[in-house]
Amino acid sequence: MSLKDSMSGRFGRLTRNAGPVLRGLVGQQVVRFRSRLDAFNQSLADRALPEDRKKMVGRLALAQKARVAKQSSFATGTTKTAKLKTARKPRG
Repeated sequence: MSLKDSMSGRFGRLTRNAGPVLRGLVGQQVVRFRSRLDAFNQSLADRALPEDRKKMVGRLALAQKARVAKQSSFATGTTKTAKLKTARKPRG
């Protein structure tokens, strides 16, 4: 067996064994990077909006969700009402 064959065999085993491990490590790094990027983006958004504007945006978002929910329930003809449970008298 030549040195070239020996080295290519060793390299082949190394890549077969290391491939899944390296993919797992890279995947973990990508998840960490996305998390850090999300935190950075959130901090930029927090700095960009004044506090009173944040409250207004929150109220507007809730109002818009309520309008959309109301429109979709009337469009489909399915309005849901909450049912109240009544307490039963204990048998005795």
